[in-house]
Amino acid sequence: MPREEEGLAITQYHADHTAVSKSMLTVFKHSRREYFERFVAKTKTDQRKTNEMALGTLAHVAILEPDRWASEYVVAPAWTRGHKKLFEDYAVEVANTGKTVVAFDDHRAIESMAESATRIAGNLLAMSGDVETPIRWLDDETGLMLKALPDKWLAPVMLDLKTTHDPSGSQFWWTVKKFDYAMQDAHYSDGAKRVHGSDCSFHFIVVQNKKPFAAAMYMLPEDVREDARRRRRKLLMDLADCYVSGIWDDRGAPCAAQQEDAVW
Repeated sequence: MPREEEGLAITQYHADHTAVSKSMLTVFKHSRREYFERFVAKTKTDQRKTNEMALGTLAHVAILEPDRWASEYVVAPAWTRGHKKLFEDYAVEVANTGKTVVAFDDHRAIESMAESATRIAGNLLAMSGDVETPIRWLDDETGLMLKALPDKWLAPVMLDLKTTHDPSGSQFWWTVKKFDYAMQDAHYSDGAKRVHGSDCSFHFIVVQNKKPFAAAMYMLPEDVREDARRRRRKLLMDLADCYVSGIWDDRGAPCAAQQEDAVW
């Protein structure tokens, strides 16, 4: 797929709320009203963007698409470090070439992150596969359209890249629970089976976004994946009920998934 079409597809993916993503399910889990305002009524937007998020986006390109990283991005000269005006002026000059400027220190960090990721998952990263290619499928039980944006699909392996302060096993497990990465595994694995017709093994490549830029690769235990599949199914059923009833009130008797969370 030409890069322009792929970029457009990704933009459309994030703007399209007719299909439900894992992140949308997470919003619904925490607040039905929030889900309604953002994805149904569209009266509220989420504009959060941090420097760490921007660095993570660049790291995704460098690690998953090294050829694109080399051809579309250029490092700012060292003399622009700490000088916002000099950096902005240089960025304007480079913009005429169609390339994107990356700050000198950010570029060094990203290159180190890419080297670490290659050391622990180089064979998988080097394999040809679909990178950030949106998928959509129909959930037969609820009638909901679902969507996912896998970082990389290598049938039957799915890779997901995470940047973090600490890639150690204990810290990653805490992050898995905080951001419910198991739900992402369940959602994306379901999509892979429906769209590509095969089960997949889901691998998290976790890279530290500060020195020493360590990296690790993890797979979740099967009992954790099964629990996530069960919780996701309940959320989808509750979400479908809200679409049918038109009731998006967080008050009153909680849905099954919320009751389960309360017990936890």
